[in-house]
Amino acid sequence: AEGYEHIQAIMLANSLVPEEKISGIMEKFTSGKLRGIDLSALYYLISGLMKSGMASRKYLTDYLRQILDPIVLSGATSLWETRQGADDFDYAGSLCHGWSCAMPYFCAHCLLGVTPLDFGFKRFEVKPYAADLNHASGEVPTPHGMIRVSWKRLDDGTLKVTVNAPEGLECIPAQWDECPVSAWEINQAK
Repeated sequence: AEGYEHIQAIMLANSLVPEEKISGIMEKFTSGKLRGIDLSALYYLISGLMKSGMASRKYLTDYLRQILDPIVLSGATSLWETRQGADDFDYAGSLCHGWSCAMPYFCAHCLLGVTPLDFGFKRFEVKPYAADLNHASGEVPTPHGMIRVSWKRLDDGTLKVTVNAPEGLECIPAQWDECPVSAWEINQAK
């Protein structure tokens, strides 16, 4: 290996890479020459690649599947400490560990697109990243109650997004270029 995904991800997440060098970093990611990122640092990978362009977002989605599909498809009911699960650390790896909590974060923040803009989610953005999925739904807890988001891909490729928010919270709709939204339904609980 000639470098570490972890370092590249931290640089991208903190916007320390000049725009003209992002494609070079992405070439390193896709080359397979970098040492793979640990589950504890996936947040940086998600944060960095989500803001680095369409190709980076697609790569991220595929990469997360490579890492996490084996865990999910093994029948696991919790999130493992490392990719090797119980077999790691001389068979002392944890099968229930916060290090891999990046996937629930990815689902809420990226797939559903919920991001707080003010403390307590008083104002929040919904900017769903559909990737290659046809639909998604979920809830994001806030101090005021659950924000519920569901979206589905329509026949024309656009998204229809429904947001149900607690009273007093303001939803700011947004969209990715590759995930255009043609219909918003924003409901406020009373």
